[in-house]
Order: sequence, then structure tokens, then C-alpha cells
Amino acid sequence: IGKDAIDIKATEHGMAISAERPNVDVGEDRVLSEFRYGNWRRSFYFGKRIDPNQLQAELQDGILHVTAPKVDSVKAVSIKVGN
Repeated sequence: IGKDAIDIKATEHGMAISAERPNVDVGEDRVLSEFRYGNWRRSFYFGKRIDPNQLQAELQDGILHVTAPKVDSVKAVSIKVGN
């Protein structure tokens, strides 16, 4: 699958990776094909929040590497109640 066929959508709690591999017709001589074709989708949910704006993906030698940096933890703040 080429990098243009891969679609990655992310939120702060997870991401979904989807792609489509077209059926390559090699003629009537084909008896068996060991490669699957069609649409596929995988979803991943993270235990920690990520920053979807910082998500990076790279396809190298047929392996998709995705880097999803965690969001710094939110610190508690004190607020004063007004009159």
C-alpha cells in the first residue's frame, strides 16, 4: 500500500488508520492470490491523552511508524469565589 492510500484520523483519546488496497487483475491465468485487497480499518484507544496536532506518521519499507506525543498532565488550579 502506498502512503497516499493510508488515512489516519486522531483525537486526544485514540486514532483510526484506514486504507484501501485495489484488486490487481493479472489476467485469467491466476489460480491463487495470497494478497488481500479491499478496505480495512484499525482503531486504537490510548490510556493517556495525546496531542493530535503533533501526530507524525512515516511509511518506511512497508512499515507504518506513528508517533503520538502525550499531552502534559493538567495541573489543578485554585479559584476564588466572587461575591
